[in-house]
Amino acid sequence: TLFAAAWLVLLWAALLRENGGHMPPPFPHFDKTAHCAAFFAQFWLAARAWLEENFPASLRGQTGIAAQLMDGPAPTGDVGLWKQRMGAKGWGTPTWPTEYGGGGLSPQQARVLQQEMAKAGAFNPLMAGMGVTMIGPTILDYGTEEQKQLYVRAIAEGREIGAFALTEPQSGSDATAMRCKAVKREDGTWAINGKKSW
Repeated sequence: TLFAAAWLVLLWAALLRENGGHMPPPFPHFDKTAHCAAFFAQFWLAARAWLEENFPASLRGQTGIAAQLMDGPAPTGDVGLWKQRMGAKGWGTPTWPTEYGGGGLSPQQARVLQQEMAKAGAFNPLMAGMGVTMIGPTILDYGTEEQKQLYVRAIAEGREIGAFALTEPQSGSDATAMRCKAVKREDGTWAINGKKSW
């Protein structure tokens, strides 16, 4: 395609620039620019091929469905299939570590994936709710290994969603007025002292 040809031209131009206008020998020591261009061209082609094979055509251009996934029952049909495929690939959480169910992509690769999804009319079915945007990242930063394996993997695979219990009967959603606390008991366990509205 035209885009793939443009990547090859950029790669060729980088090789020429690094070698004083001459093509290098067949197996040169690639500079970082040329290597990165080839790497991203390869990833771009792989992402596009995976999306063409796995994204249900019936969902093309229906990005509003992602917002509807925040409420209601678990998705079924093509939406459920798409959610399962993205979770299995790790691309619903593309930059999360693979050991916790994420895609293990660099931020640059995730950007390429996002662009390809936009071109395909695809959406990320795991972005609904707070699991991917708040709960998972917090556990990745501060959680135990057991919590990461249990909760982060389930969020990344689309099996669980997350919520942030902020709202209380007396304080609404004002975090500074929260009264509910975890109180450590004498036996080392914790008790939740208070109420949440949802």
